[in-house]
Amino acid sequence: MRVCRTKGHLVLMIIAVVLTALAAWGCAARINYSYDLATPFDGLKNYNWGPSSAYAKQFPLIESNIRFAADKALEKKGFVKKAEKPDFMISINYDYEIDSFRYSYEIRMLNLKIYSADGRKLIWQGTAYGTINANKASRDLTKNVERILSKFPPK
Repeated sequence: MRVCRTKGHLVLMIIAVVLTALAAWGCAARINYSYDLATPFDGLKNYNWGPSSAYAKQFPLIESNIRFAADKALEKKGFVKKAEKPDFMISINYDYEIDSFRYSYEIRMLNLKIYSADGRKLIWQGTAYGTINANKASRDLTKNVERILSKFPPK
């Protein structure tokens, strides 16, 4: 069975594959990190969630799913969620868009901020920029939360 009958068909197939790869690569969220160089991160073991932005509270299920994914990612790194006397606090901020055509929630920016234990000093932050599908069945949200936290704590 022959798939390509002419060189023209082969060229069109190659172009289609390249365009598909570029489109998939262009949709991936970009991740940026920043942290306080003076903070000793090696002593951090326990954390708790701090208040999120009022904007993020508009969709409590999205916030809950972000927290769930972050808790799992931090647990894999050996961190323990502890309400009393945490070593650091985490907060969530995101910007979203509702795609009424596809009935989906898309996050355009997801920011996880890590503060000192008293919640006053920002010591680390990771941000994903791009389109992140935040629907309940989407693995995209979990994947991007894991990607953000992959560089925490900094080496």
